[in-house]
Amino acid sequence: MTTGASEEIQAVDPATLASPDTMREGDYIQTAGEDFTKVSQLRTGYIPVWDTKTGQLGYTTHYLRHTTARITHPDGTPMYTFRDPQIPQVIGQELPCPLNPASKDHHLVEGMNFPVCRKMKMPNQAAVNAHVSKSHKRAYAAMAEARSEKLQRETIESNRELVAGIVNAMGGGNNAPENKSGKLV
Repeated sequence: MTTGASEEIQAVDPATLASPDTMREGDYIQTAGEDFTKVSQLRTGYIPVWDTKTGQLGYTTHYLRHTTARITHPDGTPMYTFRDPQIPQVIGQELPCPLNPASKDHHLVEGMNFPVCRKMKMPNQAAVNAHVSKSHKRAYAAMAEARSEKLQRETIESNRELVAGIVNAMGGGNNAPENKSGKLV
């Protein structure tokens, strides 16, 4: 069904707007009163272009097609192509959840009886932390407590080494004060 004399604008049933088979990448919705229309960027003079090294999709106007085709990388290769090069997109490091047995941090929560998480391919450590804090609140609290205890132990040990070094530098290595456990203060 078309609205008006233009065949470029097609009416779309509002109930089907959320359906992925009715919307394609590059399409957008215009609203005029109660008419919902789907207009493709291809029909408005835009054509898709892909970066030849990353495969990232972009759009250029039809009248700039030849100018776009002449743009090159510093090494002389064309920067854009008008055919999809099928380069897989790099999303990041692909880190697993710490509750997944494939994670390098799984040993921290292994004996705590937390359920196994199948989440994989998170792009960075911030995404892993956000996932664990939202989806595994008890495990996140336990891991934070373990990290703080480890940091506290390391701080105490470094402070003891520092004090021992100062006492030895002052020439009192054998006369250093000791606490009841026999360790240097």
